Amino acid sequence: MNKNIPDKFTHYNVYSEGNRLLGMGDEMPIPELASKTSTLTGAGILGDIETETLGQFDSMEVEVPFRMPMDDCFSVFKPGERVDLTVRGAIQTMKGDGSLKQVGARMVIRGGLKGANFGKFKVGEAAESSVKVEVYYFLLEVDGKKMIELDKLNSIFVVNGKDILEKVRSLC
Repeated sequence: MNKNIPDKFTHYNVYSEGNRLLGMGDEMPIPELASKTSTLTGAGILGDIETETLGQFDSMEVEVPFRMPMDDCFSVFKPGERVDLTVRGAIQTMKGDGSLKQVGARMVIRGGLKGANFGKFKVGEAAESSVKVEVYYFLLEVDGKKMIELDKLNSIFVVNGKDILEKVRSLC
């Protein structure tokens, strides 16, 4: 059986402008996508229906965690400049015969600085700093396959290799 059952991340690294960030916290969140919606109602419809607006999304934010407010944190905290992050990781999967296989994952986030929390001073503990990024561009690849690409500034929305907005762009 060729089925790969996803299990867990075995390792990951975060890069800013190609440079590996070493002062990261223990997890890196994936941005949440939420479609803009409106209410469809009227004659012949039994109540309200929330409908998505194809290719339109609410504001997307990602909070990039750091252990301490040091060099790596400030390499991302760049007022007025674009933030460019790449996360590369290994996902462990189990094959149908019970053996383990590692597949690659890559996430690219580009956006603008939205804010920062430089943490706290506490003896014997990390400061738990973070930088907030407004996401303009988001790419998620698994095992070399583009699962999702959203480029808000260039009207690109691709899901599982399918260009969702191809027809919309041809009409405008």
